[in-house]
Amino acid sequence: MDLLARREHGRAELRQKLWRRFSEVEPSDVDSVLDQLVDDGLLSEHRALSSFVRERIRRGQGPVKIRFDARHRGFDADAVELTMAAEEIDWIAAASDVLSRRFGGREDALSVDNIVDGVDGNEIRETLVSGNERRQIEIDQQRASRKEQARRYRFLTQRGFTGEQISEAMRSR
Repeated sequence: MDLLARREHGRAELRQKLWRRFSEVEPSDVDSVLDQLVDDGLLSEHRALSSFVRERIRRGQGPVKIRFDARHRGFDADAVELTMAAEEIDWIAAASDVLSRRFGGREDALSVDNIVDGVDGNEIRETLVSGNERRQIEIDQQRASRKEQARRYRFLTQRGFTGEQISEAMRSR
């Protein structure tokens, strides 16, 4: 009851925790306790899975990571898909939101006209005369921009978003 009072648990996850705490108890006894909890309405696989998926979405995790973590917790893959579909989440908007929260207004820093290696772009244009020097600065800015885009792509990949979702989210910003 103490475990269920803190948050919803799936049957497999609760079984595993109970076995760890009460290793001297027979597995069939643990299963009968779990059956009783289900009968009393205190343990619900559907409620636990819905709560798990909503919490992971709120944390800014993508569908790949949610599926993986749900399977790791013992939830059925088909049930996970149905629950995620019921949430009707716009994954591209979610990825874009995660980008905004993590990187904020850093889009200005990526602009070719703004910053290169900590020097204001207007200062550079005023002090440099050579066309070759200006071209090198633009190349450096493009390189920095690509590095920043790759960094953001890796960040969203680690959060569990697909390549298509990441590309669309980065394009929409």
